[in-house]
Amino acid sequence: MPELVTDLLNTEGLVWLVAAFSVAGLIRGFTGFGTAMIVVPIGATFLPMPHIIFILTISGFGTAITLVPKAWNKANKREVLNIGLAAIVAMPLGVFLLTLLAQDTLRWGLSIVIAGVLAALLGGWRYHGALGPFQITGIGASAGVIGGATGLTGPIVILFYLAGKQATATVRANAILFLALMDVAIAANLVIRDLVQWDLLVLAIVVTIPYMAVSMVGQSLFQPRYEGFYRIAAYSIIVLAALTSLPIFD
Repeated sequence: MPELVTDLLNTEGLVWLVAAFSVAGLIRGFTGFGTAMIVVPIGATFLPMPHIIFILTISGFGTAITLVPKAWNKANKREVLNIGLAAIVAMPLGVFLLTLLAQDTLRWGLSIVIAGVLAALLGGWRYHGALGPFQITGIGASAGVIGGATGLTGPIVILFYLAGKQATATVRANAILFLALMDVAIAANLVIRDLVQWDLLVLAIVVTIPYMAVSMVGQSLFQPRYEGFYRIAAYSIIVLAALTSLPIFD
């Protein structure tokens, strides 16, 4: 046990990781997404990407306990499931890229994806049609590949939901359910590819505790009538992630 504590305290960037997860918990509780956008750019400066994705997955199981029950009745469960299934089918390709590409390459790709989401949203892009089978498959597959490679399963899906006409409460609930499903899918892919880092389990649990606690605070702050503030918060998360993802700021 003392050895575990010593190894934990010697973890490079431990304070930054705990702080990142604490901030991410507040944002995740309020908006329904944003954890990976905040944690991955910071965590990737201290740990290899597969390690960060493993820790994110464990923490995701924690917030599923705190956030999913209230989101369940407000979400479009059938649509989320269909998008999720497309993402699950495509995710192994992303996990393969995770093992193939250099860390800086993945981080640049992450920055490009986030910046693209931001540009589309701020540029006023909106999708007013119904999501048919082709759109659902495309959105889900894109999210699966990106999520498998970087841990960010949310940006593509969030883009389409924020660009649509669904109520803010539904968008938030859909995001919570989708990301919970993706945590399960990523965990399964990591096990299959033998990329699970069990020696990081203690670290994962340590960051999950404040993450869960603060996510409940964020959840209590969400009010559907403040849609404008919700969107500002969502855009701010994307801006922060786009900037901190860039390797040039290491």
